[in-house]
Parts: sequence; structure tokens; C-alpha cells
Amino acid sequence: MKSTDWIKSRTSQATGNCIEMRRWDSKVEVRDSKNPFRPLPAADPEAIGVWLMGAKRGEYDQMSVLPEDRSSDPGSTVPH
Repeated sequence: MKSTDWIKSRTSQATGNCIEMRRWDSKVEVRDSKNPFRPLPAADPEAIGVWLMGAKRGEYDQMSVLPEDRSSDPGSTVPH
């Protein structure tokens, strides 16, 4: 499987508080951008896909804190 560079949400660029992801062989790796040399455990791409679907539906919203001004960002997924 093809590997990719680390990617992160464009809405997190200014704050530096973000999670980055990349495809590495047959897994998806996740890391905290503040500690890039310490990747978190890798997961199967299918499991990541299921998790992302839940995140898009707001199933994990209670786990995060977003600044109020993010809701006006055109790339934001925060409901208006």
C-alpha cells in the first residue's frame, strides 16, 4: 500500500493544537502535532473510516473544545 505525508485539518493551522494523520503501509497513523516524533498507535484504514463517519455525525463532539470563532470558518464542521 502507498504511504502518504502527514496531513492535518486546515482549521488547526493557526493554533498548533491538532492531530495529524498519514497512511503508512497498510495502517493509518495518528500523532499530536506538538509531539511529532511520538506517533500514537496505528489503526486499520477501515476502522479509521468508521471513526471518521462518527466524527462527521458529531458523535465525539463532547470530547473536544472548539473556540467559538471556529463556527464561522467556511471549512469548519461545527454546526451553525
